[in-house]
Amino acid sequence: MPVLDQYQQLGGDAEARMERDQQHTMLNQLITSARKVSQALLKIPDPPSSDVDAALWKQVTEHDFIPVLTKQGRDEVFVDSVSLLFAKAQEQVQEHCTNLDNLCDQFHLPETSWKKGIEDCASVETLLEVAQKTIVNISGDAVNSACGELQKVHWLVHFVFFCLL
Repeated sequence: MPVLDQYQQLGGDAEARMERDQQHTMLNQLITSARKVSQALLKIPDPPSSDVDAALWKQVTEHDFIPVLTKQGRDEVFVDSVSLLFAKAQEQVQEHCTNLDNLCDQFHLPETSWKKGIEDCASVETLLEVAQKTIVNISGDAVNSACGELQKVHWLVHFVFFCLL
């Protein structure tokens, strides 16, 4: 059974399918498949102009992803799921950024920077004094962990986006 059919059977809408495919395994297979098909379609004219093109065309049209391109309504299964994935990733990015803001006590932002008011030629002692009053209590481990979580979402978004190109 083609991956698209398997994915569609996970649920009646994108939310249900995403819930049952939490690791995005099947969706990633569809995205990878879509990318391969779109790259192959760009290489050959329609209709095929030679035997080589005809052979490539046959391979492309027999691919699992073709139902998305050819059966009306089926593309919504894929598009809705990718849209939902991006929406959830956007929410996660916002949550992780808010978490980082809180962990850093807003000292990383230009308007509340821990360095605000320090002259460019300030001494090391002055820098240490200001740091002692501001950023010394920030947990580097917690910030590092939060950055790692943000990077996971970041790479997921990039993976999906570049697979669709």
